[in-house]
Amino acid sequence: MRIRKIIFYFILVIIFGILIINPGFFLNRVASFLIVRTELTPVDVIVVLGGGERDRVLQAISLYQKGLSQRFIFTGGVPFKLPGLHTTWSKLAELEALSWGISPEKIYLEERSTSTFEDALYTLEDMQRLGFHSAIIVSDPTHMRRVQLIFKSLFYKKNIHLEFSPVENSWFKIDKWWSRERELIAVVNEYQKLLFYLFKYLIPIWIGNL
Repeated sequence: MRIRKIIFYFILVIIFGILIINPGFFLNRVASFLIVRTELTPVDVIVVLGGGERDRVLQAISLYQKGLSQRFIFTGGVPFKLPGLHTTWSKLAELEALSWGISPEKIYLEERSTSTFEDALYTLEDMQRLGFHSAIIVSDPTHMRRVQLIFKSLFYKKNIHLEFSPVENSWFKIDKWWSRERELIAVVNEYQKLLFYLFKYLIPIWIGNL
């Protein structure tokens, strides 16, 4: 027991030493944990999650141009209710893709989803209905850890292969992220959402999969 306490306090001293001497080393890893990037191979469909900026669609177009897939699923049913404008995230994504010459026959819209959980839930339904067995999931860098946890939990034992591709040319930059308001808010908010999703969705799903 005494040896365990010594080891525990020794580890604490190392951690605090790192924070004092080089806080950036620790803080960069706090943000890096949120970013999930897997090796990419050709798949049946590229799934672009709703929200964020047009960068997500541009990332999907880049993957399309590299020959990784010919089809897209755009999610997001959160409506925009502005004067003269009533549309959804998925329809806006479709318009962006069409402007790049993507054929409308290659695009599927998922307009029911209003959250990351529903993105995964309804994408699973769509892929099973369309006969797709593999997908690349695209979203913002800081969103990807939560995306991976939710998608892999819901797709568990569904015989569907998933890969993950965060936006490469994103506004989010790891280096000294804590010194810029937008990045700081993004990281803090994402950890709050990750904790919320853990208790509301992930733990119940994991228990159900046992």
